[in-house]
Amino acid sequence: MNRSVSLRVALALGMTASLLAACGGGGSAAPAVSAVQKVQISGTITGLSPGTSVVLQDNGADNLTVTANGTFTFPQDVAAGSAYRVTVPTHPIHETCSVSNGGGTAAANVTGVVVACSPGPQFVYVANRNDDTVSAYSVDATSGALTPVAGSPFAAGSLPTSVAVTPAGTFAYVVNYTNGTVSAYSIGSNGALAQISGSPFAAGTKPESIAVNPAGTFAYIADNTSSTGGNISGYSIGSNGA
Repeated sequence: MNRSVSLRVALALGMTASLLAACGGGGSAAPAVSAVQKVQISGTITGLSPGTSVVLQDNGADNLTVTANGTFTFPQDVAAGSAYRVTVPTHPIHETCSVSNGGGTAAANVTGVVVACSPGPQFVYVANRNDDTVSAYSVDATSGALTPVAGSPFAAGSLPTSVAVTPAGTFAYVVNYTNGTVSAYSIGSNGALAQISGSPFAAGTKPESIAVNPAGTFAYIADNTSSTGGNISGYSIGSNGA
């Protein structure tokens, strides 16, 4: 091989090596991408009454509805080393829930959040036969004294005779003797009554008394019909109180 050919080959090999180096050739590995470690936020809840629920939040979002006592875990994990803060934006009806160990830095899975619920404001309701209304009162937890709820008394049917409230304190029912109906109400956080859509509902001929089962799923009405000797009718209670 002559000298000029050897020189041309050497130059070509040098240029190829330079191009490979510029393009990342030569077997160099791509830089590694670090995965972000995620951790869970969980805890326990106590004191929640049967049939009630409470909404929890982490860092003002990630809503979690809890319906029973025991453990809970937020659906969204958080980045390890980031802050967390558990709060109660929506309390159960007639209960108050407080949070302890609810904030800090989540270096690892958090399991020590504690939510404790206890009875809140209590209310009583009285059927007023002579003016077709229902009176609502808040109860002082210390003295037992009654204070009328704003807006009380509330309209009922003709000759209301009996009131029943679901154990969770979410709905109230009043039987109206003359109308043969039962008025259904949702109970606000301040104890005020608001009639449920479709209320009043048919309830025999002369309904005189009403009771609700401990689970708050059924209502039973005593009908004082003299021609039949009286009877008891049972009704299912829907999630909306109807």
